[in-house]
Parts: sequence; structure tokens; C-alpha cells
Amino acid sequence: MRRAIRSAVTLVIVSLLVLIAACAPIPGEVTPTPTPSPEPAPAPSPQPEVNFRLLISDDVNAIGDFASLNVTISSVGVHKGGEPGEWLEFPPATEELDLVLLQGENAQEIWSGNLSDGEYNKVFIYVTDINGVLKTGEPAENIKLPSEKLHINTHFSIPEDSPVSFVFDLTVVAAGNEKSGVKYILKPVISESGPKQKFNEVTESEGSEDSEDMEGGEEAEDTTPPVITLTGVTDGQVVTAPDTVTPVFSVSDDTDLTPTVTAKLNGEPFTSGTEISEVGEYELEITAKDASDNEAEVKVNFEIVPAEEEEPGEEAE
Repeated sequence: MRRAIRSAVTLVIVSLLVLIAACAPIPGEVTPTPTPSPEPAPAPSPQPEVNFRLLISDDVNAIGDFASLNVTISSVGVHKGGEPGEWLEFPPATEELDLVLLQGENAQEIWSGNLSDGEYNKVFIYVTDINGVLKTGEPAENIKLPSEKLHINTHFSIPEDSPVSFVFDLTVVAAGNEKSGVKYILKPVISESGPKQKFNEVTESEGSEDSEDMEGGEEAEDTTPPVITLTGVTDGQVVTAPDTVTPVFSVSDDTDLTPTVTAKLNGEPFTSGTEISEVGEYELEITAKDASDNEAEVKVNFEIVPAEEEEPGEEAE
């Protein structure tokens, strides 16, 4: 009996030794330490979208005289309304632009950013230089600015959830005549400026037009009006007889080679190059419409007055 108990105890001890040997690590083998799972990186904070864009456009007047008209802008800004009010000024993202490319509804962005919500009542740009080349190839040396700071007084608001695109419309007008010399004046146009103006955006690099209503892959609709060029007379001109006035006009359009042109002098049909010599007041109106129904208009008023007559009793010198 004792022998049987010893055999059983020996068997148990041997079994335990075998089990311990099987679980022991192999010499030289390192048990790897579990690597903790990396915590996910925090998602980047979304960048705020700009809520205000300032664009420049050109109302068609005497721009048809130019092959190029480059305007250099040093700063832009707005004035916030309310008390006490605040002037905000920024360097433009685009410092130089060609107004010849921005006729009609064409517009180019010069600054974009975030403005605080609220009411605004002024927008301004500082123009430091103007360089123009006429279609004749000659430099336009007589271009005037009423002031380096061109500003528009207009009320608009920056809402919390809707970005604003503000079109600042410029125009170049001609004054004087061929005898006294034609000069050009650059000035803002309030009636064509503001946050609710329709425009076709022109990119800085390519000068191509991207309609705001254009969807990917679709061809942009032609919304650019014809260009009317008028020489030989200016708005408000007064001529003393026997001098005469000879208006000469031409019309061009990038997409329509034969736009419809109508010219009337005091309501009667008028032909370009016709000399006007009779004393009187005149209104010349020229309209042009292309195949896409884009229309341009130029209107000038001028007068031919009689020479001063000698009073009775005066002797001619």
C-alpha cells in the first residue's frame, strides 16, 4: 500500500515538473510587450470662409479709346457705420489691373477677407498710378484723377451667414475736344456699384470670364455688351459758329461681328461722319445690341451757338 502511494506521489511530481518546463520561456527569447493603440489625431479646425469680396469693374464710356488702361491700387477699405464708426484699410491682393478687360459686367477681385457683422456705409480704393495706351498706339498722357482716394457712399450690411460680393465700378470719361485737347477723367460710378450687381468674374492670370451662374463643364453665357467708340464730340461741348461738329462712331463686339447699331440725332437717324453746322442744341444717342441681346448706349448733348454780333454803333476793329 505504501509503495502504491509513493508511486502516485512520484507521478504527480513528475507531471508538475513537465508542465513547468513546457511553460518556461526559451533561453534568449523576449516576450513582446503589447503596444497600446495610438489615439486618433484631432480633426483640423475648419478655416472660416471669407464673407466679403471687393471687385473692380468698368462702366463703358470712353474706354473704347484705349488698347489698355492699367490702374495701380495701393490700398482698399471700408467704413463701418454706427457709433463711433471705424475705418478699416487693407493692402489689395491684386495691385494692378487693366480696365479694358473689365468693361460692362466683367469684374476682377482685388481683395477678399472677413469683416465683422454689421452695417457699412463707405467703400474706398487708393489709386496711385494710371498708365494708358490709346488704340492709335500713342500713350494717353492726359488722364486725371479727381482724388487718389476714390470712394463710394453706400449702405450695405455683412450678415452672419451670407458672403457679400461688392462691385466697385469705375469709368473713364473724355472731356474737351480735338482743338483744345482731349483729356480723360477716371471716377467711380455709384449707380453701377454695390453688393447686388450682376457680374462676370475675370481671373487675374488668364483674363478669362467665369460666370457666377456657370456650372462645371457648361459654356458661359455671353453677357458682355458691345463697345461703342465715339470721337469728334464730347458731352456738354459748346461750339461757336462757323465751327462745326463731326461725330464719328464705331462699334465692336468680341462674339458678334455684326451687332445691330442705331444712331439718332435729336430723334432722327444719324450717319457716322456727318458734319453738323447749324446753330442749335443737339442730343446724339447711339445704341448697339449683339446676338445675345447685350446692349450698350452712348449719349452726348452738345450745342452750336452763333458768333457774338457787333452791337449798333460799334466799329469793327
